[in-house]
Parts: sequence; structure tokens; C-alpha cells
Amino acid sequence: MTEALLKLNLGCGTKVAEGWVNIDGSLTARLSRFPRVYRAMCRIFGVPEIPWHKSVKVLDLRSGLPFPDASVGVIYSSHMLEHFSPGDAVNLLKECHRCLAKGGLIRIVVPDLYAIARKYVALQEKAPSIGNPEAFLQALNMSPFPVRGIKRFFYERFAFSRHAHMYDEVSLRALLLKCGFADVRREEYARGRIQDLREVEDAARYCDAVCLEAVR
Repeated sequence: MTEALLKLNLGCGTKVAEGWVNIDGSLTARLSRFPRVYRAMCRIFGVPEIPWHKSVKVLDLRSGLPFPDASVGVIYSSHMLEHFSPGDAVNLLKECHRCLAKGGLIRIVVPDLYAIARKYVALQEKAPSIGNPEAFLQALNMSPFPVRGIKRFFYERFAFSRHAHMYDEVSLRALLLKCGFADVRREEYARGRIQDLREVEDAARYCDAVCLEAVR
């Protein structure tokens, strides 16, 4: 691979890294391009405005990646894939595989269903009166929306930050292999085969999370 190959930071949020193509397709990123609408929506739903960097490319990643075949050297994604339906996740990873050059690397960080479930089970075994299914769903960020009427419509339409699916190491590994990747390895914060990881990594996002790195 050469230095001319792109480095993609998918679902970047506010973690904008120099030298990377920082991409986000979340609702707030899209709305931020219309400041008045964005401020009004934040007031309606009682959520803080996210300071989106102007360099972030706003793309609906469910529609694919607008990059030529074999034009990318590295793809990084943290806490994004769980917001996609299983079908959309497969399509996106296949697009990542298409864009990566031979020998290119992909690194995915997602909440770890196994780690979260273990904590819930341990709490239930220790004190059944404390643990409850609603708390477990909240930990998974998959609990039902607590609003009704027009607010509920918008929450359900745009999903906001609710998770659509969950993974553990086994299922995420199987998904990467299914999409054509090889040499899948579990990695820890700032460790792996990708240079300049600290530019995009956030140590806080490794709590109850699993990170897998794979090769095109």
C-alpha cells in the first residue's frame, strides 16, 4: 500500500482526525447543516447541540461509500455499526471490502453484548430485586422510547441514538468473515496494525466494548 490511499473514519462524531476522511451520517450531523432547524430540534427534544466540525462529510452510509475500488488503505469505525440493521451492516461492510486495497485494514469497535449481559446476570444472581429487564435494555440502548405523540413519531422515524443490533466477539468476527475479510484479530485500545490510532481512538469507548481488526 502507498501513502496516497485514503483513511476513513466512519461514524466519526466529534472525533475529527487530521489526515483522515471523517464521515458521519447521524441525524444530528445531517441537521447541523441547517443551523436553525437543528437548534429548534434540539430545543424540542431537550438535547444539547453537538459541535459538529465543518470538515465532517455527512453521508448516509446505508447508501454505500462514494470511493473507487481499492482506493482506501484503512477504515476505522467506533460505536457505529450497532446503529445499523443487520442487513445494512452487511451491505456497509461489503462496501468497505470493495473500497479497501489488497492488504488494507478495517477496525471495528462496538458495544460488547457479552460483557453487558455478564454484568446483568451477575447483578441478578447477587440481588434479583435490583436487576430488571428494563435496566438491561437501557444498558443495551434498546429500551422503548419513553415519549408519545409527535415526539414518539420522530424518535421512531429517525431512531436518534438507539441501537438497532448488538454484537459480541463471536458474532462480529463471523460478520467480518462473511463479508470477505481475513486474519481477524481482537485488539485493545490504541493497539493494533494501524498507525496513528490515537488520532481516532477514544479510551472511554472501550468500556464494555469489543474491537476487531481484519485484513482485506
